Amino acid sequence: KTTEYNISKSPFRGGKGDYVKEMEQACRRRGMKFGVYVSPWDRNSAVYGTDKYVTEVFQAQLKELLGGAYGEVFEMWFDGANGGDGWYGGAKDRRRIPAEYYRFETETMQLVRKLQPKICFFAGDDGAEFRWPGNERGMLDENCRATIVSAKHPSYSRCIRCGNADGCLFRIPEADFPLRRGWFYHENQKGTARCGEYLMQRYLNIVGNSGTMNIGISPDKRGLLADEDVAALRRFAEIRKEFFEQEVKDGGAFNVVVMTEDVSAGELVDGWELVADGKTVMSGTSIGFKRIRVMGKPISAKTCELKITKSVGRPRVVTLRRYFVRQSTLNRVMNATTANGETDTVAWMQRGKDDGAKSSRGVGTLEECPVACAKVAAVKGHEASLLPKGRKFNLVWHDEFDGERLDDAKWGWRTNFWGVTAHWFAVPEDGALEVKDGLLRMRLVKRPDGQFVSPQLQTAEIIWDAPHVNDGKGFWPLRKRDKPKFMHRYGYYECRCRLQQKPGWWSAFWMQAPMQGCSLDPRRAGIEHDIMESFEPGRVIAHCFHMNGYGEEHARFTIPRDGAPLFLDRAEFHTFGLLWEPDGYTVYVDGRQHGAKVGNGKGEAVSETEEFILLTTEAKGYRNNHMTGKGSPALVGAVGDEFLVDFVRVFDVVE
Repeated sequence: KTTEYNISKSPFRGGKGDYVKEMEQACRRRGMKFGVYVSPWDRNSAVYGTDKYVTEVFQAQLKELLGGAYGEVFEMWFDGANGGDGWYGGAKDRRRIPAEYYRFETETMQLVRKLQPKICFFAGDDGAEFRWPGNERGMLDENCRATIVSAKHPSYSRCIRCGNADGCLFRIPEADFPLRRGWFYHENQKGTARCGEYLMQRYLNIVGNSGTMNIGISPDKRGLLADEDVAALRRFAEIRKEFFEQEVKDGGAFNVVVMTEDVSAGELVDGWELVADGKTVMSGTSIGFKRIRVMGKPISAKTCELKITKSVGRPRVVTLRRYFVRQSTLNRVMNATTANGETDTVAWMQRGKDDGAKSSRGVGTLEECPVACAKVAAVKGHEASLLPKGRKFNLVWHDEFDGERLDDAKWGWRTNFWGVTAHWFAVPEDGALEVKDGLLRMRLVKRPDGQFVSPQLQTAEIIWDAPHVNDGKGFWPLRKRDKPKFMHRYGYYECRCRLQQKPGWWSAFWMQAPMQGCSLDPRRAGIEHDIMESFEPGRVIAHCFHMNGYGEEHARFTIPRDGAPLFLDRAEFHTFGLLWEPDGYTVYVDGRQHGAKVGNGKGEAVSETEEFILLTTEAKGYRNNHMTGKGSPALVGAVGDEFLVDFVRVFDVVE
């Protein structure tokens, strides 16, 4: 009714079809709720970008859809499509509009609620019941919750994937991702539908973390769903049924648990433990309307209890159900991957309205970052390096972890932290490190006394770590030091690794100078280079550069400069590289340049001194005494989890 560019001009049902009506009726036959999405960005309308478009086209389309012709509508889905290239009225043009152009909060949402009083919104505004989690890969944090701060709060964008306990709003995350590579049907994407096992993996991550799962499925040119898409969905249904058909009572073996909380009064649980035969085998914070956890291996227990360790007031009904799933099925689901990556929509959203902001803003995913590296067979018989294009490099140091034990000529164990023995750093006797199958395996373990530990490796040491004891070797910290195993200045530093899979501990690949902080001239004293640091599975914080020590004069700068984190598929190996040059630092992730070159901006500097390499893991909270480590249940679920390293390589730039 609002445009000539409509379905009546297509051959569908002889030009008399109503696809929306057929979909609505199909949903109701299956007992499903029906919702609609209207893109506010009309790439065909000649009046797009004017006030006339908002009232006479966009809002008129909403009235057509929600005015009663399609019955009660459960959800209205809005996104942030804010214009771009199109054929507006037949003329190729590019139109940009301000964020408030669609009048969502002032007019449009009120119009929708007037037409459909019981409707729920998916939108970025505070009035919406569902929120976007910041990605289109179907990923939520493991302790994700519905409570969150206002969308106007400065921290909102940082917590949309996880929520926060003290949030003032209850907005369930709706994690959307397309079944294929993009949101629309293209014949050249045949064969790219995500398999049923991968869909089940996303279900565990989304619904299993109190979110709602939204799979984008496009009809083909016949107006039907493609056969391979239907087959993938049916396989997903079969696997989901298998997961929850064999419920276990006390005494039986189980490897999947499902917890639920009555959230009619809000998410009240802030801490829980799963106790089997008196021992804590798993723990977490939020439960929400559903929390699903997969065990590393089946557990048989005479008694099993869900213990609430922390809550706001007294929680309402909390339930626990246990299931047994065949290990072969679990393995296929948990190891399923996709090479499709992030969607173009997210790339556009994270680019921001100002195209000039690309170089300084974080992008959240790598899809829009330029491919800036080429594959180079740096070490025969091993995975290729991804080296910046347009330069020549010479390999000067590397470890491929080919042997059966750690090469102690290259690495030393870091066991001290700022003058004292670090009780949370592993030692060789803990069994927390292994070299096997061409990989360095660093894992979190629990000592018999209840202490959680994980390893830290380094090729030299900072003077401040020297033991603060009077042992006759000199005044602290200027005592006799061990000879460095490897130190270097400038060049390209590369690590290929798979991040930790479970929350509670973190991993890092970084560099430091032995005399860092001894001078307020960071060029001479050195700068800490955090090339990769992951505090949560799949979440890599901004690449950070610390200088001027760690006291009141401490300063830092980041790539990207706005400090935005990067989200990666934790199931895959990723390659992180730092190009350290006299005029600045450039970071590369999986062969793409992430952010702009830094080092010569205001408040920035470049180290001119040799530095050493560190591969470290750490149990979160120990450093600040947030946990004693003596029987603390906070890390039980992560015990045995591994941070895997394929190689570490150092190259000189050949002029």
